[in-house]
Amino acid sequence: MLLAAADGSLIAALFRVVLVFALLWAVLRVIGRVTGRAPKRRLVRSGRGQRHDRVVEILDRQSIGRESSVAVVRVGDRRLALGITEHGINVLAELEPEP
Repeated sequence: MLLAAADGSLIAALFRVVLVFALLWAVLRVIGRVTGRAPKRRLVRSGRGQRHDRVVEILDRQSIGRESSVAVVRVGDRRLALGITEHGINVLAELEPEP
């Protein structure tokens, strides 16, 4: 009997929680757009012809040791060479845009 009486209030409470999270998400999106901090995304086609919404695209990666590598990535319109180790990631160079 107690479960049946609490069932309606439980559903109402869950609905309120979902509503609060949805409103919080909407407010954060608006603030991000107004301040210009919203991520700028563009569609990228993978090698299989599928479309993906990506901000960062790994163009190539080469291992130079057991726990280190060099990667060329595209971030927006920029191409960067990155050194990657177990301790961190460093920008090695900003490369010329592709022709």
